[in-house]
Amino acid sequence: MANAIAAFNKLSPETKNGYTVDDIKATHKYIAFTPTNEDEYYALNEIDETKVVLSSYPLDYEVSDGLIVPDNRFVINGFSYKWAYVPIDFDLTGIECPYIYYYDIFSPSEDIAAKSDNRLPMSLIEAIEKKSYEICGIELQSIVETKASKFIPCGRIRFYDKDCSQYRGVEGLSIRTVRGTHSSYTHCDAGGSFTSSDSFKHAFRYEIHFSRTDFVIRKNDTTDEIIIKYSNYKGPIFKDLNDNESTFYAVLSRAAIVYYYGDNSGLRRPPMRNDKTARLAIQARLGDDPNAFGLFSVNNRWILSNRPKIQIYRDADSKRRDNMDIYATTIHELAHSSHWRDNQKRFNETDNSVIESFARGVQWILTSKVYPGYNVPFYYRQSYSGIVQDLIDGYGIKSSSYFATWVDNKLTRTDAYKSYNDQVEGFTPSQIEEAVRKSRTWNEWAYNIIKMKPAKESESDISAAFTYWNSSY
Repeated sequence: MANAIAAFNKLSPETKNGYTVDDIKATHKYIAFTPTNEDEYYALNEIDETKVVLSSYPLDYEVSDGLIVPDNRFVINGFSYKWAYVPIDFDLTGIECPYIYYYDIFSPSEDIAAKSDNRLPMSLIEAIEKKSYEICGIELQSIVETKASKFIPCGRIRFYDKDCSQYRGVEGLSIRTVRGTHSSYTHCDAGGSFTSSDSFKHAFRYEIHFSRTDFVIRKNDTTDEIIIKYSNYKGPIFKDLNDNESTFYAVLSRAAIVYYYGDNSGLRRPPMRNDKTARLAIQARLGDDPNAFGLFSVNNRWILSNRPKIQIYRDADSKRRDNMDIYATTIHELAHSSHWRDNQKRFNETDNSVIESFARGVQWILTSKVYPGYNVPFYYRQSYSGIVQDLIDGYGIKSSSYFATWVDNKLTRTDAYKSYNDQVEGFTPSQIEEAVRKSRTWNEWAYNIIKMKPAKESESDISAAFTYWNSSY
């Protein structure tokens, strides 16, 4: 604010055009939210992103381009500061998270300044800004020469998919364009191309956000959203990314976007932000776990909102998993979260055989849409079974080499080959899901499926399928 006043005082009387220093009023406060526990951190979810955009790095620091890495100096009990330019009239009293106030700033939005009679003229705002840069010894980088013209951010962001040996876009991937207090979001199309609804006259930055309104993708145990930043742009951006880390995040984002907003075969969506449930967290783990490729869990809260979380491991046996496998695991865990969302109490009371077999089936349904010819690596009888696929895909001899049982919440696999003649087909994913939602046990699921069977299917054939996939030796 002091810099803006100093800049105004250096302008010529002609440029000031009758305005005085009293007309230079603060437009924003620069603050940092400082959560120290989970309750304070999740309180930030209540902030309207159209009014205040939180940043994972200090806005007055020079931060290197590329993946944003949290600075440990600003982490308390594992929770990172969140910086923001907050409008001067924004009510902070309803946000139950402490914050640090740094200073007021003068940064009127160009759009507001152009439209409001109560604002300074755009020519004066630009003169103050240019002079402020001169005082700081910084050159203001203009995009264009003419006063009337602005550049509309656009470009293409793609990630290398080694499973199909080509660069692919992530349809729905968020791209944020930022200059000062002014920012906006747009989304990529299927080829990775995007065009912003915003425009800029001076250099700005692009940010790739793997998260969306209803879910957040975070690295390992951190609470920070994963962002890739590119600064000082004056034109379009074209990036083809092929490193193991950014492609991992892209695969997670792609799977979540499809399940949340895309063609998910009519299945119900995972937990939404407006469900009185915290934003679904997807923890992108760069290592491996000998017992799991992915996990779904919920931190249940009696007073505050429940907090669902998914963990996805990038590696297996210390080797990078294929993108297709990572995508499939993400879909599987999202299916759990969707199942939980529909009826949390019933989900917690449902047998693992039903929960895991349903998620295994959704994994096959949605992954094969993106990777044609995808086959589930294995089906077990009694859990992680192939019942969903058999209800959909048609007749034939089906077999499995193992059955699996749960003992003390751990899965034990037993070698025991067995086959049967599948005589069922034609159920839709949404029909199967509807039956699952009403069922706590395997037999209840079979009963609910039989009640909605297509006319050509016999009750005995459906019962045979359920009997086989629930058998041992």
